[in-house]
Amino acid sequence: QYLNTEKDVCVDCRDVITNCSTCNNGETCTKCDEGFYPEGNECKSCESKNCTKCDSMNGICETCIVGYYVNDGKCSLCSTSMPNCEICSSGSVCTRCSTGNYPVEGVGCSTCESQGCTETCNTSDGTCENCITGYYHKDNKCHKCSDNCNECESNEKCTTCSDGYFKNDENKCEVCGSPNKENCITCSTTEN
Repeated sequence: QYLNTEKDVCVDCRDVITNCSTCNNGETCTKCDEGFYPEGNECKSCESKNCTKCDSMNGICETCIVGYYVNDGKCSLCSTSMPNCEICSSGSVCTRCSTGNYPVEGVGCSTCESQGCTETCNTSDGTCENCITGYYHKDNKCHKCSDNCNECESNEKCTTCSDGYFKNDENKCEVCGSPNKENCITCSTTEN
């Protein structure tokens, strides 16, 4: 409330300035209701600054809407500092990335394919269901096949070798012309 000296009565600030809880003369709000902050002769919504909560006296953001983080009292878009980041807790910690990406601590987001996953992986922790060619699936992650192996079921079991290599009896890839294939000029990549 403030004292209206012309009428010699106390007036509720909200009657003069919407969402204003404290004013000094009916023209300038010094403190707004929760969820609002003073700017000039009005109270503006914290949401106009992408805040879910801001200081009711100075408008400094305390928490932000989803997709933003507090940065020097303002809300900054997660994807500005970390491309493909949808939800973050700071400018360097992404907790959920856009489809086809997963969070990497201190980096932001990386593509699912960069860790051997097909286009889709869990956007919060990067776990995979399916792997691209050259990788095998184990413990919800994709692991690279051994050297010179194009396709594999595990690190111990190659199913298709690279050109110039053949699959030996131990399901490993061996170079053509190796001691047990000394007369081999070319060899099949899937057979001895």
